[in-house]
Amino acid sequence: MSGLLRPDIVFSSSLFDSLEVLQSAISDPDLRMRLFIMLRHPVERSESIFQYLIRATWEPTFFPALAGMTRHDVIHHGILDDNWLTRTLTNSDISVELTSNHVEQATKILRSKFLIGLSYNIEESWLRIRDAFGWRDDTGESHLCSENMVWKVSKEYASVSADSKYGLEQGSVEWQLLESINTFDVQVYNNAIEIFKEQRVFFQK
Repeated sequence: MSGLLRPDIVFSSSLFDSLEVLQSAISDPDLRMRLFIMLRHPVERSESIFQYLIRATWEPTFFPALAGMTRHDVIHHGILDDNWLTRTLTNSDISVELTSNHVEQATKILRSKFLIGLSYNIEESWLRIRDAFGWRDDTGESHLCSENMVWKVSKEYASVSADSKYGLEQGSVEWQLLESINTFDVQVYNNAIEIFKEQRVFFQK
């Protein structure tokens, strides 16, 4: 890493892989990494991936047969990953049979290591992240950029939730089907909501 710029922010969907790379690359023992995570409901995440798989004709890896597949087909063929959040936080690959211990471990990691953000509450989540990492700028282009970003994400989330083509009604057959492959993630997500509430005390003025 000699001669290379040290990154201020690293975005990754693979927690342990990215931490391993960063720890080996950063030689300063006094430099501490801080983590934040933005979460959405596991069923909404699976639905988003499903919609992408059957529509992403522009992807080189797109397989035409996917366009005609139902959610049940995609799950049956193992195309949709199960309990992605729990597996990522506990470094458990697909061969590992998850238990309640993994939920407990994942929750412990979220509570002790992460500042929690929730997609359905993007405005408060962003304000917390901004303040925690010292990214506050109430004037200038960066402020306008962040405000536009939050507005755009909030609008898109509301639109997706209201659109029956992309947003599933909670409790529907389709919702229950996707929930069935994310039972551990749903537990971790619900725990994350409680942690989000607990962390509010750190940002009260």
